[in-house]
Amino acid sequence: MKKYLILILLLISIIAHSQTPEKLVPANADFVISINLASLSQKINFNDLGNYSFLQNKNKDNTVNTQAFIKELFRMPEKAGFNVKGKILLFSENHDSISNFTYVVSITNNKLFKKRVTEILGTIKNELKFSKYGKFEILNYNNSLSISCSKNVALISIWSRPYYYSYNDEELYNIERNKVINIIDSIRYSKNQIPPDLNEVIKSDTILDKKNEENFDSNEIIDSTVIEEVLPDVPYYDYDYSNDSLIKQFERNWTAKLREKEAKFWHLHDEKMSQNHIKLFTQKNNTQMIADKGFADVYNTGNDFTLWIPLSVYSKKLISMFDKRKNYYQNNDTAKNKKEIVVEKQNTLSELFDNNKFFGIGNFEKGKIEMNFNFEFNNKLKAHIEKINNGNINPEFFKYIKSDNLMGLTCMSINVEAWSDFYIDIFKRAIESNNNADKKFAIGLELLDLFINKDVIFHTFKGDAALAFTGMKSYLKTFNTWEYDSLTFESRIVQQTKTKYIPEFVYILTIENKSNLDKIISLLNRLEAIKENGKNIWTINSGKNEIDSSFFIVTKDNLFFITNDKKLAKEQIYGNLSSTRVVANTYNSYLSSSSFGFWDASIMFKLMAENNETKEFGNSAFLNKLGEKINNGFYYAKPIKSNQSETSVSIELKNRENSSLLEILNLFDDLNKIK
Repeated sequence: MKKYLILILLLISIIAHSQTPEKLVPANADFVISINLASLSQKINFNDLGNYSFLQNKNKDNTVNTQAFIKELFRMPEKAGFNVKGKILLFSENHDSISNFTYVVSITNNKLFKKRVTEILGTIKNELKFSKYGKFEILNYNNSLSISCSKNVALISIWSRPYYYSYNDEELYNIERNKVINIIDSIRYSKNQIPPDLNEVIKSDTILDKKNEENFDSNEIIDSTVIEEVLPDVPYYDYDYSNDSLIKQFERNWTAKLREKEAKFWHLHDEKMSQNHIKLFTQKNNTQMIADKGFADVYNTGNDFTLWIPLSVYSKKLISMFDKRKNYYQNNDTAKNKKEIVVEKQNTLSELFDNNKFFGIGNFEKGKIEMNFNFEFNNKLKAHIEKINNGNINPEFFKYIKSDNLMGLTCMSINVEAWSDFYIDIFKRAIESNNNADKKFAIGLELLDLFINKDVIFHTFKGDAALAFTGMKSYLKTFNTWEYDSLTFESRIVQQTKTKYIPEFVYILTIENKSNLDKIISLLNRLEAIKENGKNIWTINSGKNEIDSSFFIVTKDNLFFITNDKKLAKEQIYGNLSSTRVVANTYNSYLSSSSFGFWDASIMFKLMAENNETKEFGNSAFLNKLGEKINNGFYYAKPIKSNQSETSVSIELKNRENSSLLEILNLFDDLNKIK
């Protein structure tokens, strides 16, 4: 047996010795983020990270939480033995009913790494040590943190703590306690501390013998003192067992048993965490994410950071959602499910989810953070996506979006019916691919398709829309509170008002079928959900003044508006809104895309700080600092070409000279210092 154990450890050590960070990421990870330290080291000095206050651990408790540990470990990467020319990978996994988030770090010195870990987590009373498994070592902490390292790679996994519960503990407790009580009663009875059964006393010493019983008049009043004289004196019996030595001993033993049971539960969880790291260190090539050529190509780019989402993993997750066996206790009991499933159905959902690539790449440029998200899809998925994204954004929207205090806007154009068909196809494929699917889901989908009026749902509006936030708006909120009356010495309910602020917005859609919309508005009017407030103008009728007087519905030609801008609704949509005060043609070059958006951070934070008397938006100094540092943001989904789509996202900072990463770190540090 020893020989086999030595052979296994030797095999593990050989495999672990040759590990590189990317080989530790499993193929079934939910997503993978890669951070290129070699690239980032050209933009910031890692030695300066230790000086940032927001990264410093202020927790003085004996137990270090996972967030504080990560911050402290990464605050001084070289002190922790990190290879600052390597990469850090982050990925997420699900393990039955719990999940974990793992960091994979390239290290140059595992002794430095272990020393730094134990410095952060260890205390005088709690000296921590790594356990050796061949060429790598593992340390588990507080049932939620698992740390391991080989010669050149370290794994740090943050686990969600499983819920500890014990079946029938209370019932078993009562059963066992009653056994002890029976023993106590037996002892007391043997010492004549328990009186004989009163029924026996009455039977042997009855007042009325059988002869008298025949002549007994039930209406005759019997002297109760006679009965009292016949019944013997009953000594007081103490039914309180809490002070009995046997009960005290039982309680001590029971508490110890519960502790032992709970300790066993957490020991098994720790063992599960360790086994997961062993699996990651020893996994074969075909179970590694790097075996996917698409991931390998993205991972090997020189960008500051990358994101990879393996869509094929999500097909199995969706299929399991429709399993009829799912319940609170076994919703992801994979071991049990494997035993029950005899014949696996063909995974038709994989036709949509497999052979696709979804990834993002990003860089911290001077004064700007730039990201590009790319989607390369198979022909089955392409058919759906082309139908969904086959329209343009209406340029008429921008004639009604004010530019004076524009905080941001987002526009999109989708074919709603094609979008609905796509998701129904996904759900149908997921249900038919599940060997134990709950038939209620399939029936529900068919009933939905049978009863909904597709013409009303999908063709009242065209599918393009714009949502813009054009400033801040005040309103009076009425509320009830208690007030103490010093004259009557009673509390009474009084009505008060206070000024609150919300963003001013306008939401615009293109009308496809005016007849359908007229019918819907007519029905809402008859239900008194809305109230006519002018020609083609309605207000919400909810019964609350702050809502009814603030929200408007307007139609004009083929446009439908919802807004809380009273002047826009009642005057400017049908009046003269100067072209110099609206967005107009600013975004005309993006109208052929499926979506785009703009965010003016400096205006938004400025308006929030100026309208923050009641601290609704938080600390005004905090808001002002954000407005000083961040300029704006923008995203744009480019038109589909062949089997590819691309979305660009950028965040621009006020300081265009420094690295955006350095500016972000300085911003976090400034915000951390604001009280």
